[in-house]
Amino acid sequence: MSEISDRYIKLAGTVTSSTKIHLVVLFDSDKAFGNYWSRSYRALVDREGSFALKVDEPFAAASGNLSLFFCIEDGRNT
Repeated sequence: MSEISDRYIKLAGTVTSSTKIHLVVLFDSDKAFGNYWSRSYRALVDREGSFALKVDEPFAAASGNLSLFFCIEDGRNT
């Protein structure tokens, strides 16, 4: 993860799994209402397991919380 500016964060990585993962979903929450009012972002995972996404105007570090989920081909997520 890298901060591009005060208004953007870039998150990139590679996931390895015995089950095909096709999508990552990131929730950005201020924790005030749990995940209900979270901003969500998504990125496709390529054949090598790589993904990258950009978080626009993230919550301030003092109150922000990022949660990353991996969507598995059979419909589950973790």
